[in-house]
Formats: sequence, C-alpha cells, structure tokens
Amino acid sequence: MPRRIEVLIVGWEQQCCGVPARLGETVSYRLAALDPALAPALNPAIALDVSADGAVPRFLSDNHGEDSAEAPRLNISGLVAGITGVTYPSVPVAGMPGTRTSDTARPQLHRLSELGTGDDAEMNDYLVLLDVPGDTVLPHVVPSTERTVHQEREAYTARLRALRAQGEVGMLLRELADDAATRFGARARILRSDDAAAVTIEPRRAGAAALHWMRSAEDGADGIRVHLGDGVWNLPADVEQVEVLREFLDAAAAGRVEERIVQGGDGLGPLQTVATAADGCSWTATTDLLARFGRGGVFAMARPLALRLERGAHRYVAWE
Repeated sequence: MPRRIEVLIVGWEQQCCGVPARLGETVSYRLAALDPALAPALNPAIALDVSADGAVPRFLSDNHGEDSAEAPRLNISGLVAGITGVTYPSVPVAGMPGTRTSDTARPQLHRLSELGTGDDAEMNDYLVLLDVPGDTVLPHVVPSTERTVHQEREAYTARLRALRAQGEVGMLLRELADDAATRFGARARILRSDDAAAVTIEPRRAGAAALHWMRSAEDGADGIRVHLGDGVWNLPADVEQVEVLREFLDAAAAGRVEERIVQGGDGLGPLQTVATAADGCSWTATTDLLARFGRGGVFAMARPLALRLERGAHRYVAWE
C-alpha cells in the first residue's frame, strides 16, 4: 500500500536545479530527513501543517548537501498527489533599519497543478505530497554532535535573553518602549520584540528622524546598538545609558537631531549625526569611512555614504 510523505523544496533550490512536477506524474527527489532541532534554521516552513490530509512525514529536497552518517540522502520516487506553493509577507526587523525578513507565522498558501514551469517562480517554498511504495526506505535522522551543540546554544541564548529582560536594564528598556508607544503611537510606526530588547520607531512625518535600538544577546558583550537618523551609537547596557537612549527619543521627537558634513583641508571630512538634549547636552556619532575627495580620478563609495552626501547637511523635523 502506498505511503504518503511531503517534500519541502526551498525556493532557491527549485529555481536552481529543481525538477518539473505535475499532479498525477511520477517524479524523483534526492531527500534528506529534517532534523527537528536543525530544520528551523534551514527554513521555518517545516513547522507548518499545510498538508491537505493532515500531518505527514516531511523531508527536504537537497541537491547540494553531502551525504553523512547523521544526514543520509536517498533518491526517492513517487506519484505527485498535491503541490502547494508557500509565500510569506516581507516585514521589517525591529531594531535593525533597512532589514526585512519573511513572516513565517503568516504563510500564504497557493494550490498548484504543476511545478517548474516558470509561473510559480515567485514562491518562497514548495510542498509536494508524494505517494511512495509502502516498502520504500526513507532517510532518517541520527542524533549528532552538531544537533546537541545547536540545541545547547539555542537554549543558552534563550536563557540569557530572559535573564537580561528581567534585570534592571531590561525593565527600563521595556518601560521606555511602553512610554514611546503611549506618547508617539499615533505619530509613528513602532515595532518591538516581545522583551523590548529590539525596537524600531519610524515617524510618519516626512523628514523626521527614525530611532532604532537593539540590545545584544551575546555572552560577554552586553550592549545596546542605537541607530538615530544616519548615526550609529554602541552604548553599554547600563542604567545611565538607557537614560541617554531616552534623551535620543526626546531629541528625535522634538526635531533636535541634525546631520553634518565636516569640511577638511583636502575635501570632505567625516559625516556626523548630532542629537541634542533639551538642556543643550549633545551626543555625536562620527563616520570616518568617507573616501577623501581629490581634484580628479575615480573612487568607489558605499551606497549609504553616497545617499548621506546626496541629502547633505540638514536638521530633521519634529515628529509633531
């Protein structure tokens, strides 16, 4: 009697060297077992139960990995019983300006009749239901040192995050995020992690300065990385610096943040972002990576620096 399995095909894998598949046809895949501990790092879609007939054993189509005792790969043939394309909304990452990720918690499913014809190229993942002979030997997972190390590292990081969130600095960051939401929720889009260790505040008014912060989750490197306007600060994660972060929030909201281009004897010097508190105290982030301009020749410049030069020196407007 046939046995039903489900094959996860990551989008880039299909576009690179995936095989065409149609409902009712027989296809062959090189399959690897999905390690419950390591699979989420490959693709979060494996956690979704989107099979038409409920949960079935799921395997990964892998044309690039190497065989090993821990993760053997086998060529498996079967009859295609279903094809589902999966797409995920693209969402910004809290605390990381310009960074987006796939929101795997909100998959969008697309029933397909065939795969590999070009019309399905916009999918992030594919799930193929495959009916294989009942006596088919399928790939299996053997517990490995890599799996154990991965599990221990993930568990340690989770514990460290929880401890830091419950500490004084963690509580102050949460209070600051709550205060920002109360004061500016109507004037800015606010994204935050559950523990408020990462927050993005993007004002709706054009020309206003956005504020992002992210606390490190690394052992022995407890700090807060802050992006305000075009400037970047790396602050120690202590009570005093959280108060500085609060001053940054107030300065951005009040329009007390400006960009400067320092003039040097041989051309343009460093770029600076200056945040000024209500009492006149200020903090400056300096970017020294700007290439010096000569009187001719060709030079290369990173796009963020080029954009800052194009915008020039200016003062951000208030969030009001």
